[in-house]
Amino acid sequence: MDAFVAAVVGFVVAAVLALINSWLSGREKVAEGVCTQRIAAYPAAWRRTGVVSRWPRTDADREHIVRLHEDLRRWYYAEGGMYLSTRARKRYEHLQLVLEAFLSQPESNVADHYASLMEAASYFRTGLTKDLETREQVGLDCDDPRLARREAGHPPSRRPAPRGYGRVAVSARHHRLGRVIPYPSPDTRGRTLGRRRRSEPGLLRTSRAPAPG
Repeated sequence: MDAFVAAVVGFVVAAVLALINSWLSGREKVAEGVCTQRIAAYPAAWRRTGVVSRWPRTDADREHIVRLHEDLRRWYYAEGGMYLSTRARKRYEHLQLVLEAFLSQPESNVADHYASLMEAASYFRTGLTKDLETREQVGLDCDDPRLARREAGHPPSRRPAPRGYGRVAVSARHHRLGRVIPYPSPDTRGRTLGRRRRSEPGLLRTSRAPAPG
């Protein structure tokens, strides 16, 4: 009798372990598939946000921002949106809200709000790198920007470059102009923008007060 009970218990334990291993194996395959799709889809969004790069700054105008707004929407629904983590998706939404806020002000120009647009784009790109864990790798000393500058023979950076210094032209080949996407009504914009948290970078002023110098 004891041998029979032991055999039954052993069979049940083996079955449960087999089910757990099968589930874990399935999850691992899904994770590998998602990672593969992210690696394929994320570079396109990364390149598009370069229209408001930090170093060097570009000469982007209002039309470039419209194209960025539209291209990111197409990318989200046709390529990468399905593979964004919850954290990265929130950063994508934040960038789109900042772009929408800028475009909702007809008299605004990119030069006055470049820093806000740039920070929102950088915030989104950081979400992409967190999904891929490309900046979580340890072992390369070049991750230290001070060491990288020394290795390149540059003096330590002590102050930001003057406004407009090193500005580059935005290449036309990086843009695709498609159908115009209808924007929400003004009252919807106001409610949407009011929900943004202060901790999120790149928030635009919605008033028409002159931007600080």
